Amino acid sequence: MGRDGSAELETDMLVLGCATGLRIFGEVVVEEGRGGEGARLRLAANGCEFFEPSEEFGITKALVRCEEVVRPVLPSGESPFVATVQPAYSDGDTLCASVEMAEIELAGGEGPLRLLLSRDEAGYDVAKRRRG
Repeated sequence: MGRDGSAELETDMLVLGCATGLRIFGEVVVEEGRGGEGARLRLAANGCEFFEPSEEFGITKALVRCEEVVRPVLPSGESPFVATVQPAYSDGDTLCASVEMAEIELAGGEGPLRLLLSRDEAGYDVAKRRRG
């Protein structure tokens, strides 16, 4: 997250057998809590791009497939994704939080959606091991 509230999430996914990168862009706004609640985060994702995570691989077909199938369901300027998140823990490198299901529809899901965001893969691996 940038000092101006801008945010960028980068991940990869397997598309047609190829590792394909995805970046989602947006902003984070801190909202003060009400009635004894702690601060909440308002996340707004409003753009994305696909990329080749390594120069060694030719993933042209995977990128075309992403544009055809994945892009229409991802956030955009015309159709942003907005959610309010309640942080449970943060140490500057890792954020554990929850999003109420009323804000996000997931098939068969009940209760809050749990998020674990980490700045680096090593921190994520440690958090997974601690969780069991």
